[in-house]
Amino acid sequence: EIASCLVGSEMCIRDSPSMDTAWSLFNQPTQQTLESLKDLQGAFIEINQLHTELGQLALQRFQQLQQQIDVEPTEDQSCAHWLQAGEETFKKVTQTEPYINAQKRLFEALKQLKTQQHVFGTQLSEQLGFPSQQTINNLKKALHQLRTEFAEHKEHTEAAIHRLELRLKKRS
Repeated sequence: EIASCLVGSEMCIRDSPSMDTAWSLFNQPTQQTLESLKDLQGAFIEINQLHTELGQLALQRFQQLQQQIDVEPTEDQSCAHWLQAGEETFKKVTQTEPYINAQKRLFEALKQLKTQQHVFGTQLSEQLGFPSQQTINNLKKALHQLRTEFAEHKEHTEAAIHRLELRLKKRS
């Protein structure tokens, strides 16, 4: 067992939790995480189906626009029709309740997974004996304040030294 302390830390390596304890976090996916992953997968499937439907509807609309022209459409007309069909269909499909609900489910599942990731990271950091984010933030704030105070002290000291030098020059 290593008995030396980590540089700049009060915690010694011998006091840190075992790696088995830390690794146990990786082997225990929570029910909540599994449910969030299922929700995410379901939302992806729904959105994928809606995008497939969107593509089919856009193709149908494109064909309608192409058929409305009596002559063979030019390349520019075909491009304009494809853009028009895509924009119209996208606007129509994305405003439907199923699309909005699928997107909402997707974002909620992602948010839940992000929250669970944060919790996991915090637990792992605690198990490994790392400082919390709040501790790091407090340390950053204290260091910033210390730098500011030191700069002010340095400025006042230099000014005092300059005044003393001027007095010495006047006396000599």
